[in-house]
Amino acid sequence: MGAHFMSHEQGRKPQYHSMPSSLESEQTPTPSPDFYVIYWNFNPKKHLAPLDTSKMALPNMTEKRHPLNTGASISAIGLGTWQSQPGEVGKAVEAALRAGYRHIDTAAAYGNEAEVGDGIKASGVPREDR
Repeated sequence: MGAHFMSHEQGRKPQYHSMPSSLESEQTPTPSPDFYVIYWNFNPKKHLAPLDTSKMALPNMTEKRHPLNTGASISAIGLGTWQSQPGEVGKAVEAALRAGYRHIDTAAAYGNEAEVGDGIKASGVPREDR
């Protein structure tokens, strides 16, 4: 499974990066941007082994939150679902939620709402915890 992420600092252009093959490191890229959005490339034909989501957790980043002007807050790290192939989004969303992610970047224009919803449901994470 490969991963890429986009870092975004306020007032600056987003930057795209490749994730190291080992996700066991808890190091964050430098400089530390305001938000991260992770894009997972999951291909069930290539990745037949069960996903070990314990190695995907980024505990120090999944708990960091930023306040919004509405009084709500948003997680500093999220899973991006844009340009994901059919059949991969649901598994990526499920794995991300099980790993501790609470920010799923999605939009109606992506055309994958049903599969994102299936991944949320399959994760087993209670609604109040998402």
